[in-house]
Order: sequence, then structure tokens, then C-alpha cells
Amino acid sequence: MPTWDFIEDASSETPRIWLSKALPASSASLSAEKRRLDTATTTCSTSNSSSAAAAAAAANANAAPATATDPSDDAQQEYKPLRKVDCRALNERYNMITAAGVPTDSSTQLGTVLIESGRATANLDARTVYSNFYNMPRRRIIGAAWFTRVEKSSKEIVLHPLSERDGSKVEDLYREAVAASSSLSRVSLDDVIKEEILLEDETGYKVVIMKMGRTLTMKKKSTGLFGASYNLQRGYGEYTVPGEEDEVCLGPPRHLFFAVHGIGEAMWSRDDCSVPSVVAQTDEARAAMNRKQAEMWRADCARRTKAGETSLPPPPNRIEILPIEWYTNIHSASSELKRTLMAATLQNIPRLRAIANDVVFDVLMYLTPSFCEEVLETVTGQVIDIYERFHKIHPDFASGGGKCSLLGHSLGSVIVWDMLSILKDSTEGKPAFELEPGHAAAHEVYAKEDETSEDTVKSGTWGPLLTKKLDKLLPFVPEYSIFLGSPLGLFLSLRGAHPVFDKLRKTSDAARNKPRASGIDESLSSMVSEPDRGSRASPFSLPSGELYNIFHPADPVAYRIEPLLMPPGTPDRDIPPAAFLTPEGKGVRLHVQLQEATKNIGKSISGLLGQFDNAVVAAAATVSQEAERRLSSRRSSAANASQDEVKFALGGRTGRVDYQLQPGVIENEYLSAISAHGGYFCHEDLLDFLIGLSGKGKVKEDAKDEVGTGVKPTLKLAYS
Repeated sequence: MPTWDFIEDASSETPRIWLSKALPASSASLSAEKRRLDTATTTCSTSNSSSAAAAAAAANANAAPATATDPSDDAQQEYKPLRKVDCRALNERYNMITAAGVPTDSSTQLGTVLIESGRATANLDARTVYSNFYNMPRRRIIGAAWFTRVEKSSKEIVLHPLSERDGSKVEDLYREAVAASSSLSRVSLDDVIKEEILLEDETGYKVVIMKMGRTLTMKKKSTGLFGASYNLQRGYGEYTVPGEEDEVCLGPPRHLFFAVHGIGEAMWSRDDCSVPSVVAQTDEARAAMNRKQAEMWRADCARRTKAGETSLPPPPNRIEILPIEWYTNIHSASSELKRTLMAATLQNIPRLRAIANDVVFDVLMYLTPSFCEEVLETVTGQVIDIYERFHKIHPDFASGGGKCSLLGHSLGSVIVWDMLSILKDSTEGKPAFELEPGHAAAHEVYAKEDETSEDTVKSGTWGPLLTKKLDKLLPFVPEYSIFLGSPLGLFLSLRGAHPVFDKLRKTSDAARNKPRASGIDESLSSMVSEPDRGSRASPFSLPSGELYNIFHPADPVAYRIEPLLMPPGTPDRDIPPAAFLTPEGKGVRLHVQLQEATKNIGKSISGLLGQFDNAVVAAAATVSQEAERRLSSRRSSAANASQDEVKFALGGRTGRVDYQLQPGVIENEYLSAISAHGGYFCHEDLLDFLIGLSGKGKVKEDAKDEVGTGVKPTLKLAYS
């Protein structure tokens, strides 16, 4: 028996590997794919109904089949193999049709198959792949068993797939040669070697079998006299798709995060921009969380196996994070506003002016009612659409205890806040807050002087400034609402929300201190119950299980929210510092504890120096006040003492809102400010935080200071 060169897979079945390549897609093509999506996604596995497959195939009947081109074409290098699990699913569908005796020609209806864990759909009839949840260019797919080997160097070999039509002919010739190599064959191998195949999709090339001694090789040669010659390879060989093993070993998705991007996405999504887009960032975050979950599970399995346990823990459920893109509708070049803006833009220094038009433009426009309405309608509509599609693709998500959460980055956090405000108005059946009778509804209120108020404070609203009430609402109450690098504190200040929150606090205190029985004298009522000292934080809340405002200390765009929930004029020392995010069992890192201790010592020394001149005069008063305070403290009950801890209703079950990421060991605040705002999705502490929320469904807070440094409560996470 002769031997063969470049046969990576010598199995009797055709070793078909599916590969994909990005295609430029027009807006019309993308719209058509979106319209077909609801029909296509009903085929949730390779066992899809034939009627659904026929419907998807009919919608793409006019699509042209994929063809291969000459290896010298650099575009061929863009073909990348799909994940192995997806190749098996596609082959199962393909083989199911061929096993039934149906020829796989242009009239065959192969239907659609979900790939990439449901995030994409492969249409086998049109030979295309499209995203199910966000805007991505269509990709062409091809099932190939034979590849052209382009040897650029001794270590770099690029494989280009032959078209399915040409590959089928080459496979037939190969099988004929293998059969002729048998001693019982009636056909001579020399006769088979004389045969040659003209390729249909690669004009100017033919395939022959070359024999060198006892070795056979498939060759693709030019039909001309001086053309190039290439070796052909059967099978793709060993390969790995990054992240496939981690994602495949996890359980089904049970937590879905909707990630709303912030400003500048029109610029970040460009190919010539080095800043990753929201799609790239969510892909990176998803892969990192899958890797962390898989590593923890494998370590747990290894630990139990080493201990002699026979039962292994089930794999953790997967966390899905999907981007919500609103910039495409707003920054469309066909919009009248965009055309006007571009016409008024100066033509010099285009790079810098692009920052103003694509980045600063988003913030300024969101302050206008019409733009704000369009953004909110776009984002809410996308959330509703993706929410419904996700449940179609994963029908057991809700029944399996799946939960949905919102994640907003930068301006996206303001959008999430406004969507929750609108949901709050709808569920309560009243405006977000009405200071006095006759004030406008929440969607019409803006920060202004309240001339009817006796204290002449400013009144406003926490909700968005709109000209009409929006009809679209979130289809769920989020389990968690997470803000990353949020400028929400700035927006709430501009809207005049601080006095509104304080008004709610005063109203809540008045209602709580009101005598419970109308027939009892107030003096007697005060004797049977302790007088309420008043709450220190506003009872304002939004429809969300828990709400987190997470920021990097050096992020120049981030603002705190908790000070706005405290009474106006509250001294800084009475406002609790932002908590640190800490993984379970690790606590605040040592260098952060030292930094906090140094800050506290510095503040103490500064305070002593500032008061030194008046120390002698104020000594007697200080001693008297301290004695009175200690006496009052001894008389206070444990319940009253517990009231000193500030709890924010907005935070939900945790009672806190503001959380800061721990800085690095060697970190300059000014240098960190450059990258802090764009580095949230790849931050290790944040990824551990999201895994902890999804794994346990709750978080724990350590109310004690860390090693006496004054570090306030920290978020505790655990894997389960």
C-alpha cells in the first residue's frame, strides 16, 4: 500500500470542517437578516422542524452559494474554522439530509442551525452566518474537507479551503485512488493517477495525483505552462478556538446582562480606532468570566477527586452578556442632524474634530428632549427585542430560574437610570415625584427655582427631560443594576434631584413620627415610644433588586451618588466613603489598607494643626461636650446605636450604592486617569463581582473596618 502526504484525516467519512469569513454587508442585507431572524431562531437545535427550516431556506433562496478563489488572493486568509462543537452540529444537519438521499444542490433546504452558544445562526442554504443579538457583519461559511497548502515559510502554513463543489470532486478522486491501492482492486492505480480534475470554482487550475516512489500526493497545478503548483491537504488538522473549551463545559445560561454603551461608540466601533468597541469589550468580558468559572470548577473537581470523592460538582451555569447598541440609529450619516453637523464642521484637524462630533456630541445631545427620547426608545426597544429572542433561543431560561440585569457604562448608566425611572413611574401609576400640587409630571419636570417654597431651594426631578411620556417599558425588573464609570451624579445635580431626594426624606420622617393613635396625647405618645432621630438618607429607590455605582478612583468621568441621598450640607466626615469591591476571603489588599491608613493619619494631623491656635480656648468646651456625648451614649440603647450606620434604600438589599475598585500597588492617579474609564470590562475585580452575583444571587457586607484603617464596608463575593 502506498503512503499519502498531507492527509491529516484518513477517516472513511469526509472530514468536513466549517469555516467562516467576514463579508461586507449592505444595510439592506442586514435588515433582511433581521427580518428573517424571528423565523430562523425558532430552529433552536439540529432537531429543528422541517417546516421551520423550509421557511428559513425559502427566505434565502436567492442567495448566491459561496465559492473559493485563487490562493494568491489575500482575502482567503480570513477564513477561520468554527468551533468544533458547531462543526459537529452543522455536519449532523448536513449528513441528516444526505443520508435521506437528498442531493445537496441549490434546491436543497438544509435550514438553519444555532451556533456560538445561540449568539449566531448559520443558514446552510445561503451559506451565511449572522448574529442573533447585535449588529455584526454577515459571514460566509463553507464546509471543506480539502485545503490548499500555501507554505509562506517553514513554520507558517496557511490553509485555503476548496469550494464544496471542487472539494467533492477531489474527494471522489482520492477515494478512487485508495480503492485502487488495494490488492483486490480491479482498477489499476496507475490508471487513476493519470486522471486529472479541472476545478470549476478556481479557473485555471487542475488537480492530479503525483507519485514519488511509494508516496502519493494530491497536487493543484496551473493549467498553464508556468503556473504555480500547490499541495492539497485532506482535513484541517488539530486546532483550537480560544474560549471554546471553557464555554462548552459550563451549564446553560442563567444570568443575562444587558450592557448599554456610553459616549463615543460611533468612533470606537471604527476599524481604524484602537479603542475596543462595546461588542469587543463584552466578548472579552464573557470569555474571561467563562475562563474563571471553568477554572474554579475544574479545580473543585480535581480537589474532590484527590480526596477520593466519587460525586463531582455540577458545572456552574453560564453568564451571558449582550451589548445594546444605540449609536447606529443616532449617528446615521443619512440623518438630517448628522448632515447638518458635518456641513458645519471645519475640515482641518479631522481627527480632533471627530472626537467632538462622535464623543462630546453624545453628551450634549442627550441633554435635549428629542435626542433623549430617541435614545431611550431605541435602547428600550432593543432590550425588549433581545429579551424576546433570548427566550426563544433558550426556552428553559425562565423556567430554570434565569434572571436579567442591566449594566451601563458611562453615559449608558444614565440611560439605564432613566429607563428605571420611567418603569418606576409606570408601576407606581404616578409621576416619579411631585413636589407640590400642580407641578408637572416626571417626564416634564426640569431643575428650576421653586418660588412657592418657603426655603427657596431648587426643585427638580431625578428622571429624564422629555416632551412626552414614553410607551415602551422594560419587560422585566432587573435583578441587578450596575453603573460603571458613571457621570450620573453630574446629571442628577443638573436636574436638581438633590432637594427632591431630601424632600422625600423629610416626608418619610414626618410620616414615621406621626402619632399612631389619634386619641392619645402627643406627650403621652412620646413617653411610650422613643422619638425618631430622623433618617440620614433618602428613602428613594428604583425598581431593581440591587443597584451598584462602581467606579475607579482615578476615573475623571465617574461621580458618586450617595452624597446626593444625604441631606444638603452634610459634612464630608458624615458621608460614608465608598466601599471597596473585594473577592471573597481576600478582603481589602494590604497596600490599599496602608493607603487608607496614611490618608486618615494625614487628615488627623492636618486637623490638629489647623485647630492648634484655638486649642487652649476651646479646651474646656471640648471636654464638656465630650463628657456630655459619652453620657448620652451610655443612655442610648443598642437599637439607637445601630441607627448610626447609613443605609441607602436605593442600593436595595445591600444598603450601599457607591463602590470603588481597588487601585494597583504602583499606580499614579493622573496616569491611571487616561485608561481608567475604558478598562472596566477587563478589570479582574469587576469580573469576580459579576460571577459572585450570578453564582450566589446575593452579596455579603462586612460592616467592620479593615484592620482599624477606617476602610468602610466591603463587598464580599463567593463562588458557588
